[in-house]
Amino acid sequence: MVGMSAPHPAGTTQDTVRQALGPVEHIDVAGTDLAVRRLGAGPGTPVLLLHGVPETGASWHRIAPALAATRRVIVPDLPGLGESASLPENAAADVAAVLDAACEGLVGGGPIDVVGHDLGGLAAAALAGIRPERVRRLVLVSAPYRWFDVTRALHVPFFATPRVPERVLRGLGRRAAPLMYRAAGLRDLDPAVREHAAAAYGDPARQAAMLDWYRSNARRPGVPDAPDARAEQAWVVGGAADPIITPRVVETAAKRLGSSIAPGAVHTVLFPGVGHWPQHEVPDALVDLLLTALG
Repeated sequence: MVGMSAPHPAGTTQDTVRQALGPVEHIDVAGTDLAVRRLGAGPGTPVLLLHGVPETGASWHRIAPALAATRRVIVPDLPGLGESASLPENAAADVAAVLDAACEGLVGGGPIDVVGHDLGGLAAAALAGIRPERVRRLVLVSAPYRWFDVTRALHVPFFATPRVPERVLRGLGRRAAPLMYRAAGLRDLDPAVREHAAAAYGDPARQAAMLDWYRSNARRPGVPDAPDARAEQAWVVGGAADPIITPRVVETAAKRLGSSIAPGAVHTVLFPGVGHWPQHEVPDALVDLLLTALG
């Protein structure tokens, strides 16, 4: 089943995103309503872009159009977030299976490239674990793999605790997402992005879904309940000034990926002076890197 979202008034944040990414389609994948945006029609390998928290697929609005010049680009809202319905449990492996089924319906059963930022990187790596023959190239942006430094990510155990996070987020309302950006070091944020995230994460149901992501994936750091990621090639990308996914976390992710992907096929890139949000802080540099990495 495919449907279009109702139009938004011209001049709103949604209109800005719509101009860059196009309309949202709703597709039924294994009984789950998944919101996706599709761009491009080029012959290159299709690419799946997976956002993190506190974001939606709109976070790729400065990246996806450049990739769409030569390939098909799929930009979903992850289950439970944005306009997508939640799964019973948003564990990375379960999310990856839904995304794989969605790609099968949208671009066929051939190889795809997968790019994941933040928590989207967990789903990206899980997809490369459960369907290694499907993922040609894997790019993790500001995302851990199998380990993260909890002293730099204290929000993870906090969000994984019961009851208290709900009360805190409910009290913050629309301020929750902007404060999360600031806590992760991003202060000079595009107002359109800030407004979009504030609206997307101001609703208690979406806040609950976000917390379920943390709780479902807190059992094992990185990619719980999924086989080791495999791909032809992988890139682990981070910001040298990221206060959460530090260079040490990036280097550890690359090393651990190298145990299941040939070490020479795993590449590490650190953007100098950049924090947790390369897609917002240095979008042109990230586009250039992706164009090279994805070939």
